[in-house]
Amino acid sequence: MRLENWKFVPIMRYIVGNIFDDELGRFEDGYLIHTSSVKQDPSSFKEGAVVRTRNNVYLLGKPYVESNPP
Repeated sequence: MRLENWKFVPIMRYIVGNIFDDELGRFEDGYLIHTSSVKQDPSSFKEGAVVRTRNNVYLLGKPYVESNPP
């Protein structure tokens, strides 16, 4: 499974993002989810990293980039 447009939420220790390639067929591509608790140090989170949570393994795609309004 892959997460795009993702962001780590430190206070909850999970990642929010759009899921793609859900092998279990629970979510359509692009559906916004939050993961279960992350089991590793978030300092290693970057595009291409593999993240293990309590329940799954995710490949991180492009992170969320906050845009500045005009």
